[in-house]
Amino acid sequence: MRSTRLLLTCAALLATLTLGASQAQAYSTYKTTSQTSAGQKMTFSFTGLPAVSSGSVYVWVDLYGDYDAATEYAAVKIDGVTQANHNGSSKQCNTTASRKIYTRPSSIVSDGKVTVEVDLSSAVSYTVCKSYAPRVRVYLVYTAKPDLRVISSTVPYTGGSTAKAGDKFQARYYLYNYYQYFSTNFWVRFYFCPSSTSTSGCQYQGAQYITDNFNASQGRWYTSPSMYLSSWAERGTRYLQIRADYFNNVKEASETNNTRNDAISVTAYPDLSFTSSIVKYTGSTTGPGSKFTGRYTINNKAKTSAVFTDFVVRYYYCTSNKSSSCSSTPIGQQTITNNFYSGGSYTYTSTTLTLPSNATKGYRYVRAVLDATNKVTEASGSNNDDFDLIYISSAQLPDLTTDLVTAPYGVGSVKFAGASFRVRSRVRNTSSNALTTNFKVSYYHCPLQSTAGCTKLGDQSVTTNLAANGQTYVTSPLLKMPVTAKLGSSYIRVFVDSDDAVAEDSESNNDGYKQISVTVKPDLTIASKTVPKSGSTAGPGSTFTAEFTVTNKASTSYFDKDFEVTYYYCPTMSSIGCTSLATNNVTNNFSAGESYTFTSSSLVIPGNAKPGTRYVRAWVDSKNDIAELLELNNNGYAKITLTKLPPDLYVKNFTGTDIGGAIRYDVEVCNGGEATGTNFQVSVYHTASAPPTCAATTSGTATITGGLGKGACAKRSFTQPGVTPGTYSAQALADSSCVIKEAVETNNTKGASVTVAPPPDIGTPDGPEIAKDGGIDFKVLPPDQQVLPQQDQGAPQQDQGAPPKQDTGGGTGNDAGGSGQDKGGTGQQDAGTVDPPGGGDDGCAVGGKSAAGSALALTLALVLGLAWRRRRR
Repeated sequence: MRSTRLLLTCAALLATLTLGASQAQAYSTYKTTSQTSAGQKMTFSFTGLPAVSSGSVYVWVDLYGDYDAATEYAAVKIDGVTQANHNGSSKQCNTTASRKIYTRPSSIVSDGKVTVEVDLSSAVSYTVCKSYAPRVRVYLVYTAKPDLRVISSTVPYTGGSTAKAGDKFQARYYLYNYYQYFSTNFWVRFYFCPSSTSTSGCQYQGAQYITDNFNASQGRWYTSPSMYLSSWAERGTRYLQIRADYFNNVKEASETNNTRNDAISVTAYPDLSFTSSIVKYTGSTTGPGSKFTGRYTINNKAKTSAVFTDFVVRYYYCTSNKSSSCSSTPIGQQTITNNFYSGGSYTYTSTTLTLPSNATKGYRYVRAVLDATNKVTEASGSNNDDFDLIYISSAQLPDLTTDLVTAPYGVGSVKFAGASFRVRSRVRNTSSNALTTNFKVSYYHCPLQSTAGCTKLGDQSVTTNLAANGQTYVTSPLLKMPVTAKLGSSYIRVFVDSDDAVAEDSESNNDGYKQISVTVKPDLTIASKTVPKSGSTAGPGSTFTAEFTVTNKASTSYFDKDFEVTYYYCPTMSSIGCTSLATNNVTNNFSAGESYTFTSSSLVIPGNAKPGTRYVRAWVDSKNDIAELLELNNNGYAKITLTKLPPDLYVKNFTGTDIGGAIRYDVEVCNGGEATGTNFQVSVYHTASAPPTCAATTSGTATITGGLGKGACAKRSFTQPGVTPGTYSAQALADSSCVIKEAVETNNTKGASVTVAPPPDIGTPDGPEIAKDGGIDFKVLPPDQQVLPQQDQGAPQQDQGAPPKQDTGGGTGNDAGGSGQDKGGTGQQDAGTVDPPGGGDDGCAVGGKSAAGSALALTLALVLGLAWRRRRR
């Protein structure tokens, strides 16, 4: 006869599998392995499983083959956990599945995989039944979460177009939900994508809010709002990506299958052209050899398609605004790597261009040719030229530049701030025109190879005439590295014609740079100290501030990194035995040789400090944030004199008294040291056997207002209510919030033990048992001593509780005290023989023999439960 638990398992499984299709659809999958030998071991691995929504997971094991004897069975493990054996219980060489169902918690699919091991016993023959295809099939059945997918789409939908950027269109798509009903609203988003296999480069197109509820196995058609094809649409086959439940509002079995890509065709060509230009933008166009740049803007025509292909712009010197006059005279080119969306523009400065040596006086042109090597297929190639008018005078202006910079030159150093050195460089006139004007060369120290943030170091006047294409070497006066020179790499900049005395062909090539390295690290020391700056250092608990002056030694290097200063109380002028008081952050920047004075936060002399000569120590850069030349000179010691003793609180007396269902604790706290005027707390810790800490939870706390004088004591009482009989250990703690700095901190606790007696027994024992009565002794006890009745083991026992309630269980198991719950009897429940409709030969048939047998068991359990009796006095 099956147990009630088995019937409930069957009912739950049937309910799961027969739940209306509109609400839930069971997810199921199976694997089959053929038997090829006796005693075969088989492993069934399920992976990529959808997430479970609720309930249990059912594992069906179907056996086909030789299972007509008791020794012919399969041992089953699920994720390594042994299950009840599967006894085939069928005729020899069965071709109808002998099924056993195992119920497992839903957590087994939390990682998306389940492994089932089916090991056939050695008695399960292969040769006897090999003509009947002996095999094992394992199903996995459970209710999965909803699973929303886009399974069909049409883009563009009726009347729309995706031929070019800006075209108006709609999408028609079909949303389908698998497994379980849901009513959560969600968003569908649409993207234009260059690829069907990646979201890279996708552009947002629009969104649609879906408010319909979805039953299991239900789908709906939707038409999107009107959208306009992205201006980033490139010509060719592209994709509209439809992403259902974009924000993951619906908790699904799988979140990775919500996207569908529909191919579309973009047919429009891009169309690039110059829309503006400035020539010259920098430099000069005065004569042959002049160097200059142009400033250009390129536009891709709107309502075309995007350009993601790099292309070349080539520049020419022309005698007229006709391409035939200049096709053989290129003066420069550059590659444009910018992407162009439909209607997009890009403005840039050309590479440096040089007028040819055969350039002649008069009005001439600079021509720019867009996509000169025809990398981009365009709607029109006739608008890719730009002509800009320039004027060339009879001769080129001088053009000064500098190179071959040496620093330091000769003696001197650039390795630390304040170092003296010289610079030597070559100055050239690169034009065909001689130079007779005096000019100046200036020298700078720069953090980078640019003019930003530079510090001027000095000047050198140059009076030498420079012939066409002439040169000279210039040596600077003695220069000094600035105090702001930072550790590491930096640059010496040489600026030719810094006072702009020479009219040049180009003013943008007058700088030369030399990289140098500053190698001497900063070095922090304490130059002076004032302690106390405010407050007092007379004794333990005294509050004060300290003032220190920190110096970054000269002939080192600049730094701008914050660092910390940590303050200590020290018994001697050393770091041994010091107590940390506080840490402050210093945010000042330090040049080489710079000093900075700062005042500490509030500091307190520790409670264990003793009278005499002591020290306050300041440790600069205590976390070693600054890489220093010397790390051993960062401490400063200020001498102080302590004249006062600290307080010393202790618990003199601590007792506990039983006051009937409660304990009264009495505490006496005294001060064995100097007086303290600070409020403090005394606390009791009920049921604490070890000395408590400041962080422990108290059972009661009282405040000693105004502190305690020298030798004074204070008493406080606490009541612990609702205490049951027994012996308790308690603790008392003086200064339980740890606010007093004391001479001794280890004598603030005291323990006590107190015993609470049980209340008197008011029960009256029953008379002797009368053998013929067959009843159970009954005794009235106080409520806190009543226990549940024990099972009758065959001899009369004393009934120590209330009469048993109705027993709704069955079998011969232990009754747990009249609660009505049967713990299962001595037999092992078969939890795996439930068949869903249409599966196996041992199903949960409502109205059949199995149900009738369970009903009989339920009636018997009710009768047995009512059989308990007790005698009246």
